[in-house]
Amino acid sequence: MTTIFIEYKDMLSKSNCTKMINFLVAISNKITYSVILNYYYLTTEEYANAINDFSNETSKEDFDRRLRFLKDVEYQDTLLKIYHTHDEVLAYFERLYHYDLVELEEIKEELQLQVNFSQNNKKLKEDKILSNIKLRTKIVIPEENYLGSRFTYKSHCTIGGLYKEYYFKIDNNMTEYLNKKGNLIKFNTFKDINYLEDPGFYNNDRLICSICSHEHTFCLILQDSELDDFRLLKIPFSY
Repeated sequence: MTTIFIEYKDMLSKSNCTKMINFLVAISNKITYSVILNYYYLTTEEYANAINDFSNETSKEDFDRRLRFLKDVEYQDTLLKIYHTHDEVLAYFERLYHYDLVELEEIKEELQLQVNFSQNNKKLKEDKILSNIKLRTKIVIPEENYLGSRFTYKSHCTIGGLYKEYYFKIDNNMTEYLNKKGNLIKFNTFKDINYLEDPGFYNNDRLICSICSHEHTFCLILQDSELDDFRLLKIPFSY
């Protein structure tokens, strides 16, 4: 895998943007957009779903660490050089999981504050969002491409924050949508959510392209054959 970076100035070209979109949709089957929860109206009903998603994410991280230790020889050797015995490594994992649980409790408190704020300031929040949206042209993602959503504390392009992430299938309909709008940096709208940003292109679980909307950054993680094909587009890039 090779990671390359595209400068925003080179994506201002309609031609480059179209070539980039067509390249990405040809090797991806899913695109994600996220909204940071600061701009999301979190209902009491969704609070339980958010807690469940964050709890599952915490448990999966703990499981993945332990599984990697069993299967990844290099990772195993690295930890054993530090902790010397399997029991000490397992104790290290227990400490990490404890820290994760402490952080999860903090997330729960933050989400409860978010619910309280949403309930008490719903009209104010909606007016603020709508006033900002009026300054932009709404870009509405096709509902028929919606696959699902989840709450997460992970972002493919940003460190920190709590998000709701939306998944959409890539097909001819989505390709037409992306080409018609032509700008991967602008905010997108789905149903009543106006601040969807940071598109990520995936092939199943493999991240192919990470775009950070507010930083105007484009990062591609490509296999050798994909990189060869990308070179043919003549879009400038750096390593």
